[in-house]
Amino acid sequence: MQNRTRNIKKYSSKGRRIFEDIETSLRAGLTEGLTIVKSNGRYFDYYFEDRNSPVTLVTFHAATGPNTVEYPIFTGSRIADELGVNLLAFADSACGGAEKLLTFWHQSTKRVPSGKFIPAIIALTQYPRHETHLIFFGSSAGGYAALHYSTFFPKSAALVMNPRIELLGKPDRFDDYSQIAYPGWNPQMVAERIPTSMSKWYKEGRENTVAYIQNSGDKLYYENHFSHFEAATKGQTNIHFKIKHWGKGHIVPPAHEYMKPLKALVSHAPHWNTALSNFNN
Repeated sequence: MQNRTRNIKKYSSKGRRIFEDIETSLRAGLTEGLTIVKSNGRYFDYYFEDRNSPVTLVTFHAATGPNTVEYPIFTGSRIADELGVNLLAFADSACGGAEKLLTFWHQSTKRVPSGKFIPAIIALTQYPRHETHLIFFGSSAGGYAALHYSTFFPKSAALVMNPRIELLGKPDRFDDYSQIAYPGWNPQMVAERIPTSMSKWYKEGRENTVAYIQNSGDKLYYENHFSHFEAATKGQTNIHFKIKHWGKGHIVPPAHEYMKPLKALVSHAPHWNTALSNFNN
C-alpha cells in the first residue's frame, strides 16, 4: 500500500474546525464543514452539510483501494444533494496516518475509539435544534458500519449494499488488519473488543429498519455474508431484502437501484416500512 497524504483543503470550503478532544467538539455541536478531532496522535474526521432538512443521511465509505493516495475520505455528498437532505459523513480513521489500512470497518483502533465517537456525534442530530430522521448508508465495509451504528438509534433506517457481515469470515483480513490497528495485541483480543458479526448483532432483533441490497453475482459475499444475515434475521419484519444479479463480483448495483429506495425513505420518513413496501420489486 502506498503512503497517503492528508488533504483537508477539498473539504474546507464550508469551514473547518480542529479540536484537541472529543468532549470539546461535542460541546461545540454540529457545524457545516469538516471537523477534526485529535486522538492519541491520530485524526478522527467527519463532515457535515446542513440543508435544513428533517432528514440526515449518515454515510460510511467502503474500503479504500491500494492506490488511494489521499485521506480523509467521505462519501454521499452528491447523493445528499440530489435527495435534498443533510449529510453527516464519517472517514475511517484507520485508512490514514501510520496505519493506512484499506479499511477497519469504521471500528475503534488502539488510538482512536471510533466506536464511542461516532454514536456521540450522530446524537448531535437529535438535539432539539437539529432533530432529524436518520438514514444510514454504506456499501461493503461501509455497509457493515451503517448496520452497526444504525442500531444505536432505534427509530433510524439503514440502506446497505453488499455489506460485510462477518469480520472473521472471508475474505480473510481481520487478523492482519487488527494487528496493525491494535499494535501489540493478538487478533483474539481485538475480536473481543469490537463487534465482529452483524448476523449475531441482529439475531435477537433490533428496532431500526434495514433495507439490504445484495448482488447475487457476488458469490463471495452472498455465501459468506448475506446468507448468514438472512438466516439470523428470518421473520424480522423490519428487515427488507432485494437480491438481484448485477454482474459477477463485488460490484455496486446501478445508481437507480439504491436511489429509488433512498428517495422513498426520505419522502416517507420516519415511516420506513411504508417506504419499503415495494423494495423487492
